[in-house]
Amino acid sequence: MNNTIELLDEVKIGLRKTFEANHNNNNYSANYYNEFVSDKDLRQCLIIMRKLAKEEGKVLSEELTNCRTVEEFIDQMYLMNDAFMDSMVGVSNLFNEYSNYLEDNMYHVEIVKIECDVPVDLTYQNIVRDLNNCDKRIADKDYSGAITSAKTLVEGVCKEILNILGEDISVENYNLPKLFNHLSKHLNLDSSNKSFEKSLKEITTGLTKVIQGLAEVRNLSSDSHSKTVNPSFHHAVLAVNSAKTVTSFLFHTYEYQKEKGILQTSLK
Repeated sequence: MNNTIELLDEVKIGLRKTFEANHNNNNYSANYYNEFVSDKDLRQCLIIMRKLAKEEGKVLSEELTNCRTVEEFIDQMYLMNDAFMDSMVGVSNLFNEYSNYLEDNMYHVEIVKIECDVPVDLTYQNIVRDLNNCDKRIADKDYSGAITSAKTLVEGVCKEILNILGEDISVENYNLPKLFNHLSKHLNLDSSNKSFEKSLKEITTGLTKVIQGLAEVRNLSSDSHSKTVNPSFHHAVLAVNSAKTVTSFLFHTYEYQKEKGILQTSLK
């Protein structure tokens, strides 16, 4: 999210420089509208603003947010403001509002919003729903429910990959740690592998501990058992982000090894 604020600030400065150059040169050529800021970066900023405005329940000017080029943006700002300085101030106010919003909400945005792509061919029943539920339940302050969704997310991914690899796990009672350990062997992630470098072995061992922790914290404080601990916001965020990190890693590992043809489709 720091990169988002930097982008907003850089485009703001670039637009102000463009306004100034345009104001000082009546014959300002269209070829120079992108001297200080690209059309692509401007469009990215406008996408960010539209999304944030929607979160805040605000309505942005369609004339501005529908602009596709810097030249169109400059023209619209001049139409909306009679004076050069009004346009300069208008640009600063528009961009600063959302930069300040991101800074004020940095803690929540930075911790909660971890992206995790779900490949189309790896949809296990309600994995996508559980992925969305993780964030939704935190937003709704349903911290126990968020922990349940986090655990279900990882469990579903493990089951789906094993299912694709031809494993019939329905005949056995697999808990989450057992599922993960079994999948690790298929994905060549078994920490007992002697060919692993020390750093990689430490990472895979750490993933195993995260899985164990997810299973235990879910049993202690999720909404699917009698709670002995009432989870707080930071407990739920930790569980959700851990689940997303593990899930993302499993997806990418599966895709990479499938492409390389090194998946262990059968275990001895």
